[in-house]
Amino acid sequence: MIRLLKWGATALAVLLLLLFAVVVITPMVVDINRYKGEIIAFIEEKSGRRLEIEDDIRLSLYPRIGADLRQVRMLNPPGFGHELFAAVDKLSLKVNFFPLLQRKIEVSLVEVDGLQLNLLRREDGRSNWEDLLPASKPLPEEVEEREPSTTPPQLPIADLFIDSIEVLNSQILWEDLVTGEALEVRDVEITSGEVRLNQPIDLYLRLGADNRLPQLSADLALDVTIDYGLETGLLKLIRLVASVEAEGEAVGGEASARLAADLLTTTLGAAGAPLTTEGFSLNASLKRSDLQLSAGLSGDLTANSDQKTVEILPLQLTVNGSGDPFPGGKLPTLQLRADLSLEQDGTALTLKQIELMADSMKISGELKGQHLTSQPEVDGQFNLDVKQLRALLERLGVVLPLTADSQVLAAVEGSLDLKAVLGDAGVVAIKPLSLRLDDSTVKGEVTLNGAAVGYNLHLDQMDLDRYLPPVSEGEMEAPPTTEPPSQPQEEGDLFPVEALRKLEIDGVLTVGQLKVKGVTMDEIALMLKGRAGNLQLQQKIAAVAQGSVESTLDLDLRGEQPQIRLQQEVKQLALGDLLLALNGKRTLSGTARLESDLTASGSTISALKAGLNGDLSFRLEEGAVEGINIGQLVRQARAKYRGEAVTEEEPLQTDFSELSGTATVESGVIRNRDLSAKSPYLRISGAGAVNLVEESVDYTLQTLIEKSGEGQGGAELNDLVGVTLPVRVRGPWSAPVPSVEWNKALTAAAEARLKAKGEAVKREAQARVAAEKAKVEERLKEEEAKAKEKLQQQLEEKLKKGLGGESGDLGNALKGLFR
Repeated sequence: MIRLLKWGATALAVLLLLLFAVVVITPMVVDINRYKGEIIAFIEEKSGRRLEIEDDIRLSLYPRIGADLRQVRMLNPPGFGHELFAAVDKLSLKVNFFPLLQRKIEVSLVEVDGLQLNLLRREDGRSNWEDLLPASKPLPEEVEEREPSTTPPQLPIADLFIDSIEVLNSQILWEDLVTGEALEVRDVEITSGEVRLNQPIDLYLRLGADNRLPQLSADLALDVTIDYGLETGLLKLIRLVASVEAEGEAVGGEASARLAADLLTTTLGAAGAPLTTEGFSLNASLKRSDLQLSAGLSGDLTANSDQKTVEILPLQLTVNGSGDPFPGGKLPTLQLRADLSLEQDGTALTLKQIELMADSMKISGELKGQHLTSQPEVDGQFNLDVKQLRALLERLGVVLPLTADSQVLAAVEGSLDLKAVLGDAGVVAIKPLSLRLDDSTVKGEVTLNGAAVGYNLHLDQMDLDRYLPPVSEGEMEAPPTTEPPSQPQEEGDLFPVEALRKLEIDGVLTVGQLKVKGVTMDEIALMLKGRAGNLQLQQKIAAVAQGSVESTLDLDLRGEQPQIRLQQEVKQLALGDLLLALNGKRTLSGTARLESDLTASGSTISALKAGLNGDLSFRLEEGAVEGINIGQLVRQARAKYRGEAVTEEEPLQTDFSELSGTATVESGVIRNRDLSAKSPYLRISGAGAVNLVEESVDYTLQTLIEKSGEGQGGAELNDLVGVTLPVRVRGPWSAPVPSVEWNKALTAAAEARLKAKGEAVKREAQARVAAEKAKVEERLKEEEAKAKEKLQQQLEEKLKKGLGGESGDLGNALKGLFR
């Protein structure tokens, strides 16, 4: 708009030059129209444009020197067609004659009526006003520095009075064939009050404007009072009131705005003299069908040409608003106070003693900017203090959930140091950063390097249970249901795929202690890295439920479907307490160890379930399986089979000293073939599957009853010792139904009894054979002994006969051979 007014002023100056030339060149001439041709030729020679004056030139000399020009036309320069560049229906100036003799100028009227200015820029970038602008002169290589002069200029006149200035029924058309932009400034009216030296001047402007891109239609009114002192060379802006009514896509419908300025002591001018404003104020308002805004700006302004700075000490801004764009329909009153210092060339800015307040929130600090016109650099330090955070959020229209602790969200305190280098690849560093919410404090640093985000933050401790909704009685454990699931609803994406593909991040968050649903976790570390659609989240919890957890989640978004891999290791976890805290019931208990390596693809929960694959292994010690009591199940089934009374109800749990197994996961189905559980009187092995897609379970447990007088009813099952009972568990995993397969159990028992009876018969036969064998061997030994003795006697007798009595020694030796 300023450029258009400048071009319009240039065209108006040309027309005023024409009027001035008529008055000066042809004084005291009776028939000025005799020279109209020469005047037109003179203007055409200077401007290079064709000029048309259709009506006669009217000249008056007494009692007022005046001239009237009507129906004046100036055409476009060559290359822009024969359309009009500028035209005016009436141009009139009347000056009182006798005051001129006293160096006083009294103008009764300056009138411009029906001005039309057509500005055009062609596709090649040339415009139809360039040739009217003064040619720029090259600057001298060396300019002698001079002290600024504070002496006001000597005036060639003693006084000036203009009764009124009027510009009526005027318009400016602007069209840019390069960008397609077009603007029409229509119904332009400019009027003034009396114009006197060293006296305030009232000016009034009214115009309408229609813009093509973006579409906008507006009406503007401006009322301003200025005071220009010819003797002092200072221009004072005393009052400014502007109003705008607009409609179109540029303002989102219909809107109106008003600006009022009180600049009672603003002074501009006097080369070398500082510009000062004491207590200036600006007030603006904007009204739209869905929005109302008002703002007030005030301060004391000083512009020093020697120091080349502009200062506003202090700058104060107040903003109020209401309407649909604001949460709750109302914007809290914003108040900003700061000491502003700005280099006049716009290269540097300093804000000190900043205070931004809105209700109970206060932000204070300072900010310094350098190289703002080339490679901006910003440094700042800020402090945040919110005394009543909950009340502020509610006033902003934030619907806060009911929290278990009504005292949370009470206060926020924080501080940060900011350093930023802006540009195409800007770098923003926030360090150190400290933020305290209630009893929790976060400290660390954050960096933004272009689109890349980096952070290293530490949270000392937080009790999230205080911020979660309170748990009422009956909510902890809902009764199981066997009703079929409702009609599935359309699922949305689990995570924003497109946003995550563009994410560049490298950060670490550590937490000293975190409490969630009664579970306390110590020494938590979360490490997140991501680039070009490949993200990795590593999690380490040093202490949780008497154990530890480590996991790595890889998310690959480079393909058509997201690919996920989860590797996890759980050690010495007290599983029962953890499940009770998280789900409200113990489905399993014991000291758990778990290892898993799973993959999945998809962006919804159902897709991830159906595409889950991998391996896992688990081991639990000294625990129990909730929801099923295998010992009681066997006793009740046996009692029904025999027609006996059913035993009393016992807790639905199966204790075990050890439970372990491995599993493979394929397309969302977990298959286990080596389940093993041990209890004081039971040995359980099993195999089965858990279907994550259908949320069902189908397991067969081979239960071997061992003799024991201890444990869960072990003594009552002594008559089933050694019998393996198949127990089938199947149905929805929220309420599986167990049953004993007695047909298989009885068959197995009969086979066992037959086998046992055969073994007994075999053992009895073997015992009889052994006894008979022992008797035979005993008789054989007795016969052998008798034979030896008889043989010995026969030998002795033969020796006695053959050797006589002289051979006693030899006989004794032979006896020894048979002993």
